[in-house]
Amino acid sequence: MLLAVVMLAAAFGIEAFAHAQAATNKPSSTPIAGNSQSLPLAYQKWVDEDVVWIITPEERARFMSLTSDAERNQFIRQFWQRRDVEASSNGKADFRKTYYQRIAYANQHLNAAGTPGWKTARGRIYIMYGPPDSIDAHLVAVGITKPYELWHYRTIQEYSKPEQAQGDEGFKTKLVTRNDVDMKFVDTCNCGDFQLQHSANE
Repeated sequence: MLLAVVMLAAAFGIEAFAHAQAATNKPSSTPIAGNSQSLPLAYQKWVDEDVVWIITPEERARFMSLTSDAERNQFIRQFWQRRDVEASSNGKADFRKTYYQRIAYANQHLNAAGTPGWKTARGRIYIMYGPPDSIDAHLVAVGITKPYELWHYRTIQEYSKPEQAQGDEGFKTKLVTRNDVDMKFVDTCNCGDFQLQHSANE
């Protein structure tokens, strides 16, 4: 009888532990602020990969505070709409389409040392600003000089810090123009992984 009671108690204990583990492993629909691991995978990829180089801290904080997929979808639509409006006002086409084309190019041509293109220094700059107007490439080490590339942009445009009007949950931002910007990337490891050494006019 005593043995049966002990076995029954053990069974209940195992079942309670299993339920606790299942509850712990179950994805939460409400993300922890700043922790994208709690998001559904599609939104996690969007915030940590797709727009990681252009989303502002304010926008990211707002996105991470949302608690439903409907709110996240609306935020993403508005995110691209803000940038499309600014791009159109400057005589440029669909910003979102152009942006994803840049990501595709970076992943195909600017990967290095096993790192996907969107994560590399050259990939980041390409995704943010597009192709440079000229590239001065020195891809063979000469003496103590490591291989390097000097990217020159006649003009680059980036988004200013977004502002939020009182009583409005949306953000407003604008494009800021910089002229004659040089980006120097150096392959310090001689492995094809070019790191950004300096950016003039920052």
